[in-house]
Amino acid sequence: MEETIRVGIYARLSRDDERFGESMSIENQKLMLTDYCDRQGWEIIDVYADDGFTGLTFDRPEMQRLIEDAKNGRINTVLVKDLSRFGRNYVEAGQLIDDLFPLLNIRLVAPNDGVDTHTNQNTDFIPIRNVFNEYYCKDISRKVISARKASAKQGNFMGSSAPYGYWLDPNDRHKLIIDEDAAVVVQRIFQMRADDCSYNQIADTLNREGVPNPRDYYYHKIGKPNPRVMRHYWSEITVTHILKNEVYIGNMVQFKSGVVSYKNHSIRAKPEETWIRCENTHEPIIDRKLWDAVQSKFRKKQTKQRRTQSGELPLFSGLLKCADCGGLMHFKPDMNKRKDGTCLAHHSYCCRTYKQSGASACTSHWTGEQQLISLVKSELAEFAKQIEIDEQGVRDRLIAERSKNVKTEQSAMESRRQAVTNRITELDTMLSRLYEEMLLGQLPRDVLMDLSNRYTSEKKEKQNELAELDTKLAEFRSAVEDVEKWLSVLKQYLLGMELDRALLHKLIREIKVGAYTKVNGVKYQDIEIAYSFQ
Repeated sequence: MEETIRVGIYARLSRDDERFGESMSIENQKLMLTDYCDRQGWEIIDVYADDGFTGLTFDRPEMQRLIEDAKNGRINTVLVKDLSRFGRNYVEAGQLIDDLFPLLNIRLVAPNDGVDTHTNQNTDFIPIRNVFNEYYCKDISRKVISARKASAKQGNFMGSSAPYGYWLDPNDRHKLIIDEDAAVVVQRIFQMRADDCSYNQIADTLNREGVPNPRDYYYHKIGKPNPRVMRHYWSEITVTHILKNEVYIGNMVQFKSGVVSYKNHSIRAKPEETWIRCENTHEPIIDRKLWDAVQSKFRKKQTKQRRTQSGELPLFSGLLKCADCGGLMHFKPDMNKRKDGTCLAHHSYCCRTYKQSGASACTSHWTGEQQLISLVKSELAEFAKQIEIDEQGVRDRLIAERSKNVKTEQSAMESRRQAVTNRITELDTMLSRLYEEMLLGQLPRDVLMDLSNRYTSEKKEKQNELAELDTKLAEFRSAVEDVEKWLSVLKQYLLGMELDRALLHKLIREIKVGAYTKVNGVKYQDIEIAYSFQ
């Protein structure tokens, strides 16, 4: 008895596809493929549609759902308009079409390309088609960037949404027009800074008055909820960004950042010499005199991390976190002068969110460095006392706690290691297959060299990742080793080792600092120390 055809229809449309008119809409793809199934007498089990997702990655929600349904036998046929809808990454497409689908006995049909893996119709050219699909995407990406840069050089705005204080002109989305409501806030920010208000003071004032931050304001104006669940407040960073933005004096400065490549959409800052700057492209909100007055107040940061007067990094730098907002704690060096002129340091830490955005965003969670030192020393002394009484009992307890905490993370890491190992094996097989196909005259030499370079490059990346995973797993695998190492460091400290920053980072993973509370008129503060073995 012939097996019933259980079809999963897959449709995809990316934003670039829409821009270039390269693909039909999602709905048109569905209609076409549904009609095809009706004519074939096939049963449609489900429709999978990824709208707005690039074909360069297969990490798409509906594609992943389709793969899972294929694995569990819910569908046995995948129907797609053409191979470009399936994906434009030739390596990942090849993994599915050549390896996974045959293993699962999944039939792939792409009517517009005349492909049917069940009848072997036009399957020989699938790898080449996938390569060309990726080449096409790369070429399109290059052309898009080139066209956008050319337009930017003409003074056109190339962003998707206007900077705070402006709207996109409804008659020309590449032009900016002033948003009078937000412009008032921008002018006020500049004036407050010119009047010597700090960035924190400006942010705190706006937060206390309930002025929506730029992101909240934008979504409110377009009648949609802000998808960001956190940070609905002004911060020092937001204020600083506005004060440094030349858009407010009528200049357009664009392409200050960009994606790494057409495949990797991570955003990276670009060197200033590559920026595209055009002056007097739109109506300014801030006059030149006020702009110059504000710019003169900016001071360049000398270091990425604040340091003590001696030039050293703060003792607890990188370890302290606010227990309420989860943000890092900001180091605050206090130097009190004695009558003889010498200085006595009273270093402290406060919540960075509070420092940047004021009391409306979080509270200070202030704590003194000496207080932290006393607490750490006290807890370490308690560990020492327990070790003196029953070292083996302490060791067994710490090992049990460590094993419990790392079990989940270790399992995930081992799964990833297996996936990377499998991929390296696949790449070796694919490289061997390439040369076989070239020798048989099935693959042009230039295509071979390009694919070979790409496979080799990916293999190197995977081997590096594998080495990193092995290093991390080696750390995870032995809870005994972790605890023994921690106990060894603790014993060194007990023998007279100085409590410095390096030692703290060996012993402690993080310290959560709570806000002060009053109980019967007495102030309390919860400070939770998580040690590195935990």
